[in-house]
Amino acid sequence: MTSYTQPPSSYSGPGFSEATVEDVSLDLLASLGYATAHGPDIAPDAFSSERPSYGDVILRKRLEAAVDRLNPIIPPSARAEAIARVLNAETPSLIEENRRIHR
Repeated sequence: MTSYTQPPSSYSGPGFSEATVEDVSLDLLASLGYATAHGPDIAPDAFSSERPSYGDVILRKRLEAAVDRLNPIIPPSARAEAIARVLNAETPSLIEENRRIHR
């Protein structure tokens, strides 16, 4: 049996790096009309921080703005409930969480 060794965090693979993948992804999302930002620009300690900690993977203010913009006729309490449903995971399984949120 062959054992697997995790590559060092600086591993860039054959011909590309994590930064390259991130830049290409951000460019693609921007070309589709999404608002994008580089992680360091919105980090907890950045001037224009959009998250209280690195553990917060959902940008709450962006989520709230999107829910409000996409659902202007839904009562504020229903919008708040939808946001809470997204922010409060009920299961550690990403697949199950995706199914739960989209029911």
